[in-house]
Amino acid sequence: MFPLSRGTVLNDFIYYNLLRPSQLNPSSTFQDDLQPSSSGSSTAGLSTFLLILSNLSNRPLSDQSVASAPGGIISSGVAAVQETFGQVGSNVQQGFNSVFRPNQGNEASSSNWSPVRPIGNTSSPSKPSFCPSNCTMVCGMPQQKSGSVRVVGGAEVTPSNKYPWLALIQYYGRNVGTGTLVNDRVVLTSATIVSSTIIFKQIKVVFGAFDASSATETARKEFTVTKARVHPQYSADHPMRNNIGFLQLAVPVTITDSFMPICLPSNVDTFADTNGTLAGWGARGLDGEPWKTLQEAQIPLYSYDECLLAYSNSTEDNICGGVFDPAPKDQHRTSCTGDGGTGLMYPWKHDPSILTLVGIALEFPESGCGRMNEPALFTKVYGFLPWLKSQVAGCNCKV
Repeated sequence: MFPLSRGTVLNDFIYYNLLRPSQLNPSSTFQDDLQPSSSGSSTAGLSTFLLILSNLSNRPLSDQSVASAPGGIISSGVAAVQETFGQVGSNVQQGFNSVFRPNQGNEASSSNWSPVRPIGNTSSPSKPSFCPSNCTMVCGMPQQKSGSVRVVGGAEVTPSNKYPWLALIQYYGRNVGTGTLVNDRVVLTSATIVSSTIIFKQIKVVFGAFDASSATETARKEFTVTKARVHPQYSADHPMRNNIGFLQLAVPVTITDSFMPICLPSNVDTFADTNGTLAGWGARGLDGEPWKTLQEAQIPLYSYDECLLAYSNSTEDNICGGVFDPAPKDQHRTSCTGDGGTGLMYPWKHDPSILTLVGIALEFPESGCGRMNEPALFTKVYGFLPWLKSQVAGCNCKV
């Protein structure tokens, strides 16, 4: 057996005995387990924790550190932690604060915390070793705010390069879907689209497109693809599940203030009773023609239970939203044929001017497009970030 380090023992104990209190007392909440007036099991759990700290630090605990008086365990326990494990760093310090001070929120207030942008790493804004050492990381900044927007029921995007991360995907010269640039070389889209574009050299990813049918727009940037993947658990027989994939560009893009990726989400959310933004060239409505120019629409988002009523095969890895029948036709706002793979954009909670990619639009035959009680459906991106990170890496460095 390999010897366990102090850090390993501590981390395992915290996770399984403090951060997962439901295993110790399934009938009580985390907050309940930490109240000074709680039952002996909580005191025993903390006492055991401090005893382990004592063994790890090779020094005894004082009698006061295991006393049952309110505050005794907490104050002495924190002191022991700070003294013994200070070298572990600020992340551990913050973790203990959240455990021993249940009356405080999970996040620091905006007055004493300036969070980094959600660059796209699930744990930190660190960059791969091949990125420039003097990297200034940027993402998610639209080129200009437009007026209120109301793709079905959309409005023309102004300016035309407002969402520089938006990618038009072509296969054998035909427009087959939309994707979203998430770093300098990776475009996220649906597995449905990726699995239908199997010959890499016939795939083109186009940025800067406004008129989807034009081949002469000077703002266009075209890239070839060197790698494509779908999620390993995706199946065309169950298209609502694990429907996500990516294209890796053969040559990285050059990120500037006017051409950048979108940010990836830094937390999971239900998104219920909020609004997200779609942009694409999909059909104007059921059996309608596709839009010639890029359209955007702000759509309401719904809870998982509401989505489940509309699509019984949907999962918690889906988001749904939009306005559809029986609402009046002139109020419809939803995705439609041709919008598959487009990103659902959502404002970052710490700075709403920065947009994150929270969903990927799914397109199914004979569904959606404003039909009766059929909202637009998306793959929720956050839960798939570990898979994406394991498959491909990229930079968010501005030149």
